[in-house]
Amino acid sequence: MSVYSSTVLEDLGASSVLAEIGTLIIDVVGTLGVVITLFTVDRLGRRLIGLLGFELSAVPVAVLILAYILHFLSIPPLVIGMFSLFFLINVGFVGTLQYVPAAEVSATNARGGLSVGWEKLFEFGLALPALTLYAAIGLYHSLIYDFVMVIVAGIVLYLLSYETAGRSLEENAEMVSSGRKDMGEKETADT
Repeated sequence: MSVYSSTVLEDLGASSVLAEIGTLIIDVVGTLGVVITLFTVDRLGRRLIGLLGFELSAVPVAVLILAYILHFLSIPPLVIGMFSLFFLINVGFVGTLQYVPAAEVSATNARGGLSVGWEKLFEFGLALPALTLYAAIGLYHSLIYDFVMVIVAGIVLYLLSYETAGRSLEENAEMVSSGRKDMGEKETADT
């Protein structure tokens, strides 16, 4: 979204200067979401942050759907605001989480690393089919699709993810290798 947001904003009637400023705002707000996540993820846990990141992403998408229905979607400040909010919530909260899981399940205890490479591999591989789908179903149906998918993704992430709040990498690696989804307080204290 950030990569082509200046083009989208120009297509909606923004001047090239407003489109560039809008893109800068979107990127800065998204970065703020990353910073918030970095400081809160160990206390709140990946499961809760991921759930909030996906479910709250439905709010700006719902606003854009409503704006489309009411023919207000051509107002660039509205689109800048909603793209920014989406970036803060989805990219900041959920996007940041994707760079840490490899450390949670490996014995190397090194954060980052391969998870970044795997994420980029799948991101680029999925971009073309997704953009092709959006082109085929149109803007309104793309917004509806995104709204439904962030809700579904949040539920799936919550059901399938490991809770890592307040645990060391070693505790998380033990939890994953044992096959347990959650180590209760008593179990954590005993290990």
